[in-house]
Amino acid sequence: MNRTAFMVPTLVAAYNLAMNAVDRVDQLRSTNPTRRKEMRLAMSMPTWALDLCALNAFALVRKVQPAGTASASVCEFNRRIAEALTAPALQQRHLGDGMSMRKRVQSLVSAVGNIGSGHILMPNSTTISSGKLKCILCSMRGLQRRSRWGRASCERGFHVECFAAFHFPDVFLAAATPSVRGALGLVWAAAAANQPFCVRTKSNKSITPISGIGLP
Repeated sequence: MNRTAFMVPTLVAAYNLAMNAVDRVDQLRSTNPTRRKEMRLAMSMPTWALDLCALNAFALVRKVQPAGTASASVCEFNRRIAEALTAPALQQRHLGDGMSMRKRVQSLVSAVGNIGSGHILMPNSTTISSGKLKCILCSMRGLQRRSRWGRASCERGFHVECFAAFHFPDVFLAAATPSVRGALGLVWAAAAANQPFCVRTKSNKSITPISGIGLP
């Protein structure tokens, strides 16, 4: 077959050299069936564009550094790109899981008798819920009783009497009723055994925050 060579502008020649590969990729994507033992997945336009960019980058790397990428496949190249793009998000997710989702646990020894700045008895709000929370000291005694008061630091419910006995046990040791002595015995036994004192992980909106308290 006789062919006649004729001169064309440089722009047309550069277009033919660069666009033939792009056209070939489009043809392969549209006509070639999926390989055996593979599932054809739907691909959005941004994902398709990203896939094309990865293929072009792999071809450029093989062209510029043929020796360094001789053993790397397209799948390995795409895996490295995916790891580089998702590494910051995965690291941030792991840090968030360790800081926010893990249960805040403190020793019961440090909780009993502690009356720090955060250990304040606050009235529960009735805006979102009924405002009644389970009293932690009553729960230790095996009673399912609820209170309209709560402690702002650990966001747990407390009766006024239970709060006083829990944080000032020494005051009640001299003259205490049998029920108070029994409750204090459970508290000290749990503290001696170093049982964990689990604090709520989810923010409780029933307890009024310190910033929302106004004087009468």
